[in-house]
Amino acid sequence: MSTIKADAITASTGTNTNIGITGKGSGKVKLGDGNLLFPDADGSANQYIKTDGSANLAFATLPTGGSLVYLGEVTASASATVELESLISSTYNNYMIQVMTAHPASSNTTLKMRTSTNNGSSYRSTNDYQFHTTNLESTSASYVATASYNSSALLISAPIGNGAATSTMSGYFMLTNVYATQRLVIHGTVSGEGDGSQAYGVGHVGGTSSHAEAVNALQFYMDAGNIDTGTFRLYGIAES
Repeated sequence: MSTIKADAITASTGTNTNIGITGKGSGKVKLGDGNLLFPDADGSANQYIKTDGSANLAFATLPTGGSLVYLGEVTASASATVELESLISSTYNNYMIQVMTAHPASSNTTLKMRTSTNNGSSYRSTNDYQFHTTNLESTSASYVATASYNSSALLISAPIGNGAATSTMSGYFMLTNVYATQRLVIHGTVSGEGDGSQAYGVGHVGGTSSHAEAVNALQFYMDAGNIDTGTFRLYGIAES
């Protein structure tokens, strides 16, 4: 294999001449310190080049309106807080959060969420949210509502126990007006097992921020103790 070392390569003839680089046989063009492998053939109109995370580039079709685009996740491990940072941008205005089996380290505690406009350097925490939750009391087959105005955080679960492996909560939450100069709105459905008289099977969550601003980071925490376990995933919702 031959190696060419040069600071610049210039076409030798013509005034608007392309420079072609091709591999031998089935070999591909490999560029950069990351050894990125480029596709041999062109894609379809309006496609883009994506990576598989292993230096292989390929053409792909942009998501259509309403598609969920996985952006990343954080898994708690005796964590005081869980932050979804560096994942929210102007690419999407609406997002979906998937919380899976969040388990508190302390008994009879609730999961809450705060927002940031400076990529997580600080989070709003003083009279910045309004919310309303309704959860089914499995012990009495009745609904219990909780609401707050000018709260320090958005409440997104009923009290959760920690006495057994099933004492967890899971849920899906839609976030609208996230990266826009409007008030963020959250609504979703949660399920889990509480503690004592607060046991619940399913609940509904709704709330809003008091500020019309572009949010770019989210923080989750229990109102007492750590988040023992749990996975927090973020999806962007493609609009076109």
